[in-house]
Amino acid sequence: MVKVLSLVGSALAAPGFKSERYDLNAPKIIGGSEAAEGQFPWQISQRRMQLGQPGSHMCGGSIGGSKYIISAAHCVLAADRVVVAYGTNDWRSNDNLAEVEVFQGHPNYNARAIDYDYSYMILKEALSFSETVQPIQLVSANANSQNNNLLYGDTATTSGWGYSQHDANGEPIVIPNKMQFVELPLNDWDTCVGFWGNPDVNPVLGKYTPRMQCCGGQGSTSCMGDSGGPLVVKDPESGENLLLGAVSWGSGKCDTSIAGVYTNIAFPEGRQWYTDEIGL
Repeated sequence: MVKVLSLVGSALAAPGFKSERYDLNAPKIIGGSEAAEGQFPWQISQRRMQLGQPGSHMCGGSIGGSKYIISAAHCVLAADRVVVAYGTNDWRSNDNLAEVEVFQGHPNYNARAIDYDYSYMILKEALSFSETVQPIQLVSANANSQNNNLLYGDTATTSGWGYSQHDANGEPIVIPNKMQFVELPLNDWDTCVGFWGNPDVNPVLGKYTPRMQCCGGQGSTSCMGDSGGPLVVKDPESGENLLLGAVSWGSGKCDTSIAGVYTNIAFPEGRQWYTDEIGL
């Protein structure tokens, strides 16, 4: 079993929790393409406040409503230490910034296992929607249950500002200023357990739980800095974009032959938590 990294960070972020998995200091998309302006209008950048000013990108997130952002629990900071940049393809832009009132992780979040990696933000002021600022609807519960993994088709899309290339030694390099995206195969339960193991079968090596959805392993993946960013599927009947999860963790060097792991919003307990907490 390879060591894994939670995909959190910014180039200037402080080191995080370390155990069998390690927090990263920055995010990325490996094997993707640059997104067009407004292509992913629900995507936001979480920027760490530094000396009272918006600093570097640390995590991604998705607009779930005019005052609500969906992200990952391992990205959670005190609300006054983060600001949301939205409606832009370039995380450095200060044109649209929103202050955060609440940044809440799931009460069952386990930092060692990176399980229940769900979180949300409540903004101080409601966003004004436009062509480049739009919410995305969350998937329904059990949309990707073990018996119906591919209900929304066989691919998913993730986006963000994580590292985008490897060096000659296989280490992640190059943090893009412009948003990157990639389409990934949406893997079923057996495939994901094959990559990461089942803790019910092997409590020592097993990592993969029903609160997770793995994707990729065929030449593209998320990486450090993409954490909290969207995993999006399309309803095969309506064509509507639906938020299936948030970037959570993966292999230490963002190995594109190994599937990355995302939160599984369709897990009933996780889906109900968002409904109970923020009405989504």
